[in-house]
Amino acid sequence: MSVLRAFGGGPLDGSKWVRVLYMDESGIGKIEHDRFLVVAGVIIHADTQWGPLANRLDQYLSEAVPRGAPKPRCLHAKDIFHGSGEFPRETWDQLRRNSLLSAIGGLVSEFNVPVVWSGIDRKEFARRFPDNTPRVNLLDAYTVGAVSCFMQTERYMREKHLAGEVCSILMEENKELQQRIPEMTAFMRDPGEAEQDLLPHWHEVMPLTKLIDNPSCQPKTGSSILQLADYCAFAIKRHLEGRAGSGRLVQPLAGDLMRYVDARKNKGKAIWNPVHMPSAWGAPIKYEDGVFRLAEG
Repeated sequence: MSVLRAFGGGPLDGSKWVRVLYMDESGIGKIEHDRFLVVAGVIIHADTQWGPLANRLDQYLSEAVPRGAPKPRCLHAKDIFHGSGEFPRETWDQLRRNSLLSAIGGLVSEFNVPVVWSGIDRKEFARRFPDNTPRVNLLDAYTVGAVSCFMQTERYMREKHLAGEVCSILMEENKELQQRIPEMTAFMRDPGEAEQDLLPHWHEVMPLTKLIDNPSCQPKTGSSILQLADYCAFAIKRHLEGRAGSGRLVQPLAGDLMRYVDARKNKGKAIWNPVHMPSAWGAPIKYEDGVFRLAEG
């Protein structure tokens, strides 16, 4: 009989596969236009949330299509926001597009979906590694962001004491960006001598025991939960860049973002997770006056 293995092949802490981490990214275009690369993921309960969320996403898309217009293949936050791609502003007016985005974002708080994410300043990343080509820096930045999301999910599964539960990973397919993910799974299974040089707190979640198998990849469809991860990545990227309209995009996510004790060091202002693991699960985050802050209590 086959036995489930943890992400990377190590021993598994649990036997009930009920959680799935859906991951997507935003900000992989030209660095002049996409300063920040954001990798984001949503953790859902496969038994109780997958069906309702998939149905609702498909419903929102179907109901939003203007009369006589073709139904887009899937919800793509960037195109909806800008009125481009399969959501051309000539037929999709701004009110219709804004209402659709609000509906998508509202699902995160309605279903209490945890959001993991990592944002990398690509220009700063390039300055730190001037000898790398732009392609290599993009691959490295994406890999760092993805690994951070894996680790945040591992910590969430452990610290929320989800007895016997394990989690699988499904990523938006991008073979070019994801070519180093298998290499990292091997490292997280057995860091070996490198364990002495791990970044702070990484050793607390390695080797991973709550994430099963290797990540699988698929394209987005009209009912795929990847559409929700796509929204989160785009919304967070817009906010990091200080772009117009970002407040209404990220506000629905505030209560479900990963929570960090580290933020207390910044006089209560909630710190966006830049690259590395936070030290521990902390206080809830709220959004007010255009700023993410720690909630009282």
